[in-house]
Amino acid sequence: MFIEHSSRRVHLVRTLFLLGGVLPCLGLVAAAVWRSSQQHVEAVERQAEELLGLPLEIVGVDHLRPRAMRIRGLEVLDPAGGVLLSLPSLDLEWSAAETRLSVPRLDCTPDAAAASARLARDWLVQPERFGHDWVVDVADLRWILADDGPAGHREVAASGLHVECVAVAGCRAVRLRREPATAEEVRVQTPAVLQPAEGREEPADGERSFDVRALIDLPLPAAVVAAVLQSSNSTLLSTGLAAGRDTLMSGRLTATCRAGSWNGDIAGRLERIDLEAASAGGPSRVTGEADVAVDALRFEAGRLVSCDLGLMLSGGWVPQPLVEAAVAALGCRAGAAFRTLGRDPLRSYDAGSFRVLLDGSGLAVRSLGTDGVVLRSLGLPVLEEAAVRVPPQRLSWMLSPAGREMVPASAATGWLLGVLPSAAIDGKGSF
Repeated sequence: MFIEHSSRRVHLVRTLFLLGGVLPCLGLVAAAVWRSSQQHVEAVERQAEELLGLPLEIVGVDHLRPRAMRIRGLEVLDPAGGVLLSLPSLDLEWSAAETRLSVPRLDCTPDAAAASARLARDWLVQPERFGHDWVVDVADLRWILADDGPAGHREVAASGLHVECVAVAGCRAVRLRREPATAEEVRVQTPAVLQPAEGREEPADGERSFDVRALIDLPLPAAVVAAVLQSSNSTLLSTGLAAGRDTLMSGRLTATCRAGSWNGDIAGRLERIDLEAASAGGPSRVTGEADVAVDALRFEAGRLVSCDLGLMLSGGWVPQPLVEAAVAALGCRAGAAFRTLGRDPLRSYDAGSFRVLLDGSGLAVRSLGTDGVVLRSLGLPVLEEAAVRVPPQRLSWMLSPAGREMVPASAATGWLLGVLPSAAIDGKGSF
């Protein structure tokens, strides 16, 4: 009896040992092997691609602790297979309500910024797709801009970046600020009621509503801002801002979008505008560099309502027909050096400084100096300020093809007429 009883006990202990010790260990080993396998990496890729809507490539995945992993060698691709973002590592933590991303360094191009803006927009308007709050911390953000030099690009150091995507009581908001924190902030949010009423369809993408507040003190590359604004539905904001790779922007923006229509106010500065790049899409090529100080600019329903801005131009070249158009279209007065002795079609200028005022009374060009001079060449006045206001639409004559001043007919004039205040234009081109 003793031997039989002991055998049963030994058998029971062995069974319990296998069930409670060996099998769980084997399960842990199998899980560890799976987590370090290429199949697991591909599974993580698929899950991330489904969430982000962009193709990805991942070198490896390390599980740091429960609900935390480190992704190594992450590349975010565009639909054509080009690399939008390349991250050596990315730490990911998640809970039932929040997902946190930590990036040591991010080299961001304008295209990558535009893709990120589209993703943020999707987060705002697709709660069924993004059920979690998201927090992103970038320790070192650097802007990578196109360059014609040997290196192929130009790097602009920025700072740290903190991004929050938060949903509270039916309102969804995206907030960006620098690290360490300053007064600067960009905030985009939806109205409190996101879900459509019963029996109504969800609004189309172009009919979404947003509230935008932005304050930028440390200038940003204009190319990055332009790329981000291209995803908006405002003709006024999505100008392309082809102002050159060295152009910087700063200032404030307060805007609302209701049913695809934008209203708001802007004030700020554009520095180091490359006039040759900015005028590349128009009929008249101008060279030199300019700074723009926007004291106040208001737009309603995507159209300019009022504007008060100053322009300061450095030396360069300007076509004579453009100088003559400033007199014919904007009412500027010809100065002593209005034409060169040889009547050159392209002439140099030393400097220019003037203020553009636009409101319900019309458009006026005023000198920033006390002498009334708008443009100088060899120290002599080429243009003097306008004596009267003119209809705002005459700005389109400045961008019209040569010889067709009264009939705006180009992509540039088409855009301009789309954002200037509405006015009736008769068949002769007068107002």
